[in-house]
Amino acid sequence: ASVLSVFDARPLRPGARHRRPMWVSIAREADVSLHVLRCGIPAERVSEVIGADSALAAAFVLLPERPRLAVLIELGSEAGQLVVVEADQPVFAADLEGGMETLVAALASDLGCTSRAAEAILARDGAEAAGAATPKFGAALTGLGRSVAGLLQEHAREVGRDVEELLAAPRWVSGPGLDATTLREVLGLALGRSLVRSWPVLKSEDGETLALDAGVLAYGAAAVALGLVAPPPNLAPVETKAARRTERLLGSLQTAALAAGLCALALAGWVLHGRAGALEARAAEAEAIRAARDAVPAVLAARRERDAAYVEAAPLLYLQKRTRDFVSGVRLLRAGRGAGDFWFALIADQETYRAGSIPRGTPSAAAEVQLLPACLARPSGLVVELSFRPGLGEPLTQVGALITELRAGKYFTGVDILPARARQAALADRSVFAAEGADYALQLDTAPFDGTLPGSALIAPAPSAGGGLFQTTP
Repeated sequence: ASVLSVFDARPLRPGARHRRPMWVSIAREADVSLHVLRCGIPAERVSEVIGADSALAAAFVLLPERPRLAVLIELGSEAGQLVVVEADQPVFAADLEGGMETLVAALASDLGCTSRAAEAILARDGAEAAGAATPKFGAALTGLGRSVAGLLQEHAREVGRDVEELLAAPRWVSGPGLDATTLREVLGLALGRSLVRSWPVLKSEDGETLALDAGVLAYGAAAVALGLVAPPPNLAPVETKAARRTERLLGSLQTAALAAGLCALALAGWVLHGRAGALEARAAEAEAIRAARDAVPAVLAARRERDAAYVEAAPLLYLQKRTRDFVSGVRLLRAGRGAGDFWFALIADQETYRAGSIPRGTPSAAAEVQLLPACLARPSGLVVELSFRPGLGEPLTQVGALITELRAGKYFTGVDILPARARQAALADRSVFAAEGADYALQLDTAPFDGTLPGSALIAPAPSAGGGLFQTTP
């Protein structure tokens, strides 16, 4: 009787040895159908069936660091799979006879114990279980190593490549239970400790971990299903593919029928209620227009009240800014104080300094004196006069250092030496200055007072004859 098979192929990138390479997978259809049946998945829900070789290659190409040439070995319970990956694509695959049960059975025969006890000993002792007392176990490990080497040598002869290069390629080993370090040490005896590599351990966002040494096939299959790698050959049986196509066709027909029904209902509703909806929309629009029209006087009144309140509070805001600038400036000057070579003989705000006298009284809230255009143009900042210790060699050096430090602080918008002709000698108490030392004055500018109201123009009433920011009381 003939045996039906399923096969599929995917093109590979051309190389030096092959101009049009193809990766072909083939399997007995009955074996694939039986595997799908054992999984308990309905045939119409199966979209793709891939081999262990494709899953291994898919998982390997997702590694962040990987060599150009590698050997992947999946050692199952009863059999194994060997895959050679070169330049991120599989170039050779073969089955390995025997699996972990073969090694366990050989160890159990040597020790005269059950397979369960041999598994426990192997997990506990690892490579130490191999020795003179376990010849069959050692022979099984040697046989595994020879099988891997033989398959690699056969592949090298077929494609005409260097055998030693293939035998020296690193080997990633996986399989059930191989997340245990002791079992990987055992396989290192058979496959070469210097060649065996471990798969990484993945950690999800919720803290769950997956050791790929024991679950690399599932990881590779998931990568294929999510489209993270190029699709490998699909080994789904003909009946499975047909059931999947029928399921998709029925789903498309049901979706189209549902969409057509919804369109028909929407059209009928629009025809029946379109006119009523238009009338309601017009009535709502007219009501909104009337409400907006009626609200205009209240909005204008509220805006006038807001502007009036701001105009009344603006002088206090200006004085608050001057006070804040003065306090912050003094704090920065104190931080930049030297080691005793100079001292601050006078610190004043710029407006007081330029006026040449200290104002008296309180800020006025009268309408005619509150925010004249000249008020907004008044200087904002400090003037500080420095007196240097007599006999200091280069006072300008320290002045320059202080200016650089204050500019670097980015609090002042400008820091410069005040010219001698602009200094106000009447404000300074000369007894505070050193008799023979140098003295300089610095002008420290800050951001001007912002007299604008959000959504309005500059608040600046016309000037009056007796106006000013301050009222002075004699």
